Amino acid sequence: MASVATARSGLRQHLRHVAPRATLTRTHDAPDFLAAFLTSHGVDAAAFHAFVASLPEGSVVTPFSPGYDASRQEANPLFHKYPLIVVYCQTTLDVMRCVTFATGQRIGLCPRAGGHSTAGFSVLDLRLLIDVSKIGGVLIDPQQMVVSVGAGVRFARLVDELDAFGLHTVTGECYQVGVVGYTLGGGYGYTSPQFGMGCDQLLEVTMVLADGSLVIASPDGNHADLFWACQGGTGNNFGIVTALKLKLYKLPLVWLIGLEWPIDEAAEVMTVWQNERTKSTTDTKLGVQGGLLFNTEPQRHDPRTGEIIVASKPALVIRGIYAGPSTPEGLAAAKESLAPFLKVGHPRPDPPLWQQQVTYKQAMDMTNAGGDAAAPTTIFQLRRSGYVNRALTKADYQKIVDHFKAAPSTYNMIVLEPYGGAINAVDPAATAFVHRGAYFDIFADGLFADPSQQAAELRWLSDLYESSDMKSLWSGRYYQNYTNADYPDYERGYWGDNYPRLQAIKAKYDPRNVFHFEQSIRLPLPRAENASPS
Repeated sequence: MASVATARSGLRQHLRHVAPRATLTRTHDAPDFLAAFLTSHGVDAAAFHAFVASLPEGSVVTPFSPGYDASRQEANPLFHKYPLIVVYCQTTLDVMRCVTFATGQRIGLCPRAGGHSTAGFSVLDLRLLIDVSKIGGVLIDPQQMVVSVGAGVRFARLVDELDAFGLHTVTGECYQVGVVGYTLGGGYGYTSPQFGMGCDQLLEVTMVLADGSLVIASPDGNHADLFWACQGGTGNNFGIVTALKLKLYKLPLVWLIGLEWPIDEAAEVMTVWQNERTKSTTDTKLGVQGGLLFNTEPQRHDPRTGEIIVASKPALVIRGIYAGPSTPEGLAAAKESLAPFLKVGHPRPDPPLWQQQVTYKQAMDMTNAGGDAAAPTTIFQLRRSGYVNRALTKADYQKIVDHFKAAPSTYNMIVLEPYGGAINAVDPAATAFVHRGAYFDIFADGLFADPSQQAAELRWLSDLYESSDMKSLWSGRYYQNYTNADYPDYERGYWGDNYPRLQAIKAKYDPRNVFHFEQSIRLPLPRAENASPS
C-alpha cells in the first residue's frame, strides 16, 4: 500500500498533467488516461465501467471529474485526503454494490455521512469513498413512538420533522452533524441526563457487511452482538449503516436557559456545577452545557483612526434547556434546579429566565443562530477531549480556566458536557459506550484562520491534557465522537474494558478487516501470538 504522501503526490500528478478533465457518465467511455490511472492502482477498467453502469447517472466522481475537489472535502477544511473514487449512494442497494466492487478489486473502503470526523477520518486516501449523504428519509410512527432515519439525515431535518409531532429523541446541538455517526459514537445532547446517550435510543440498525450482504440488528433479535457494538463502537468498524430506528419521547415545550459569568468566577461555578448538578443530580430535566469562550463585545469606532474595533472578553457561558412543564409546580422545579448556579458570583441571564417556553426546535434554532460576525469565512479546527471521573477541586478548575485564558486565538473554547442521570444509570458493559461514571466530558477546540497558527494550537491542546501540571485532572478516557489522532492508547481511551468484546465482534462480522482506518477496532491477535510465554 502506498504511503499517504505517495498517494497525494500520485493523484496530484495525474491531475496536473491530464487535461482537460472529463466527467464520467454511463454513456461516456473512460478516457485512456482514466483507464491507465485505474490500472496503476490495481483496478480493472472493464469492471469499473460495469460498476458505474449499475449506479444512477452521475453518482461516480473520479480525480478527473470537475467536482472531485468538492467531493473529497470534509466539513473541516484543515484535512485534505485524496480518495481513488467517490460514489454518491442513493439507496442501500448502491452501498451493497460499492462494497462488492471494492472488495472484488481489493480497494480500501471509507464510508462518509456527515463528514464531521474531528480527526479527519471521514475521507481517506486511495479509498473508494462511499458517500451516503443522499440516503435520506425520516419516517415517524407516533403510535409506536419510534422514528426511522436514513444514513444521510442530519439533525436540522430530524428536529424539524419531530417538531411537527411535539416529539423528541436525543440530538446533538449542531444542526449540520449527521444522525448516524453521532449515534454510533455515543451521542451527547441537552436531554442526555434525562433520556441517556443517543446510542441508548437505538432500536434497530440496518447495515451492509464486508461481504456485501445486508443485515438488520436489534437487541433481542438477530445480530444482538452487532447491535451492542453499534451502541458506541463508532462507524467504519463493522460495516456501513444505511438506516437507524430510534426511540421517541413526548417533549412539547422547554424553558430556554442562558447564563454568563465573568471569567474570574468561572472556577467556582464549575466546582458547584460538578458537586451539585452532575452525578448527584436528582432532577434530570435540566440539560445544559458550559463553555469557556471569548465573547465578542459590541463593535465601536476608533475616533482617531475611524477603524472598527472588535474586542473580546473571556467568560463562562452556560446554555441549555429545562424540559419541564409551565405549571406553577413545574416552574418551581425549574427554578430549584438552576438555583445552585444563580447563587455563585454575578450571573447575567441571556435571554431573561422564565419568560416563556419554546419548542425544542425553537431552542435549537436559537442555539444555532448568530455566530461571530467578525469571524473569518474559513476557519480550521483542532479538537481534543478528556473525561473527568474524579471530583476536582476549585484549584483544579482554576488551572483549566488559566489555560483557557492563555489560548493563542480568541476563537478557542473549552466546553463542559455534564454527565449523570440517565447516562450514568446504564452499566458500562450494557452497551459499547463505556463512559458511564464521569462528572464531565470536557473538550477543547483550537480554532484558527491562518495555517501558520496550527503549531501553536496543537501545543495549547496538548498542554491542556498532557502537560505535567494538567494530566492528573483527566481519566485517560476520551469521547469517541471527538477523535484525535494524537490520543495515546486510543483503544482503551475510547472503549475501556469493552474493547476485547468489540474485537471479537469485529472478527465475526469483518474477519478480513475490510473496514479499517487509523483508529479503528483491531482484529484480535491469534491465540498463539496473544498467549503469555510459559
